[in-house]
Amino acid sequence: QNDLIVLTLVYPALLVLVWWCTYAYISLRHVKLPRFMVAATLTYFVSGTICEIAGIPAGGARLIVWAHLMRQLIKRASIPLLTATHSASSKTSLRQTHGMARSWCVLLMRVSLGLVGLFLGVRLAFGVLASIQENQRLYPQVPFIQMDKASASSVTVDHAIMSSSFARDASLGHGPRNIARYAVCDQEFWGLHVTDYGMMSLAAYFTAVEDQQAAVDAFFPSQGMKVVPAVEGDDQFWVEIQVGENLTVIAVKGTDFWRASDYNEDIRMWTEPVVTSLLSTVFPTVKIWSPGTTAMVLDAEQEILSAMGIPRPDYKLTRVIDYVEASADRLASREVVFTGHSLGGGIALAAAALVNKPVVAFSPPGMYQSISKHLYRYAPDRRQAFQATHNQSVTIIGENDVVSHIFDTHAGLVQTITCSTEHLAMVGCHMLENTVCNLIRHCKGSRSRHGFDSCRFEYDSKIIMASVARMLDVPYVGSTSVDMRTILESSRYYVFALVLVLFVTLLLASFEWLP
Repeated sequence: QNDLIVLTLVYPALLVLVWWCTYAYISLRHVKLPRFMVAATLTYFVSGTICEIAGIPAGGARLIVWAHLMRQLIKRASIPLLTATHSASSKTSLRQTHGMARSWCVLLMRVSLGLVGLFLGVRLAFGVLASIQENQRLYPQVPFIQMDKASASSVTVDHAIMSSSFARDASLGHGPRNIARYAVCDQEFWGLHVTDYGMMSLAAYFTAVEDQQAAVDAFFPSQGMKVVPAVEGDDQFWVEIQVGENLTVIAVKGTDFWRASDYNEDIRMWTEPVVTSLLSTVFPTVKIWSPGTTAMVLDAEQEILSAMGIPRPDYKLTRVIDYVEASADRLASREVVFTGHSLGGGIALAAAALVNKPVVAFSPPGMYQSISKHLYRYAPDRRQAFQATHNQSVTIIGENDVVSHIFDTHAGLVQTITCSTEHLAMVGCHMLENTVCNLIRHCKGSRSRHGFDSCRFEYDSKIIMASVARMLDVPYVGSTSVDMRTILESSRYYVFALVLVLFVTLLLASFEWLP
């Protein structure tokens, strides 16, 4: 019912506000700012006088009267009176007579075409870059993630702009001791703890098989877990980990910082839910569509594309599905569980739903609506069976993680966790190491295979800075994580002020109030 109230009241009010601002922008393009401010102030006092004469209490009524007077003022200041007499010899053209309506239509068309052009331009740019990288093998030979095993009881991982340390004692513990335990803390999913799947997803970010095996050995010492080598020459973006005699975990790597194809895949896989979300802003009733309705629309879209003979491009999850199906005989006696983070988590969710396997995903975009187009392609006998994403699905998302909330919706068992680094940079709430550290901190005493009891997550871009310095062939002067944290904390207010000034400048320039 609350959703219906929001749809009934808030969204129409938002549309009214948007249209009023658009109307004011078109009408006030040639009006000077001082004159407009004086007129708005006088009109506000006049509206109060009208309310007093009518015996109506001031407040909302005064605002409505003021808005009505302002509309009439803007209308009379911007276009000639429609009631004015026109001589038969008037040369006023149809375009001039309906200038306001035409301006509205032109503005809407420009905005719509601009958004479409921006989307197509971004898709084209990433597609071209991905094709060039793939054909020319133009991948920077610089590390994106590296591991340092300081001792048998501690491991440090430097990943992008983050640095994480894991210890099998309480040496890295910090923060309040009495914190709430999550519902997943005391649960095992297909023989492993949720943090075990997190460490395996982290191992998938390493490229070389030797590095992947070294990471697994460091995370799970003396447990005999084995990384299955990829086919020679195959650019495999997942890792198969054999756990004991009866369990195999397929961990899918998330977005690679240096690969344009990964960014292009992010856009391709979640185009439909983003478009649906944008449509719901203009047409609020889209918000009350059931999942079945959305699945039907996406299925109809695929039908139209198929009828028009437009080929449907392969997604990266195609390779994962083909790999599992090709290894069906070898994996017949083993339980296969998917896992992954970010883009890898989304691919793992989709692949698991399509082949009916369990999955544990970390900070993935939602897949509840997007699965319909993949079912049409990979499982035509189960078209519109969007409930497949509920099948043995566990998803861990951060409460301030933007990626997990702006794309699609989630299905299955969803555990929302806190994020302790949003005051520095919200990207940290999406990082896998931060999620695993949070789970370790809140799940003290859990029966995990890795045995880590404490951890520390910090902002430290030394690996990226060192890589860039290496690419540019310039010396690198390292900085500590404390320095990076200090910089982030001290500069965030200046960045906010700069963004605010740029926004105000753009607004004034739009109204042509700047010289």
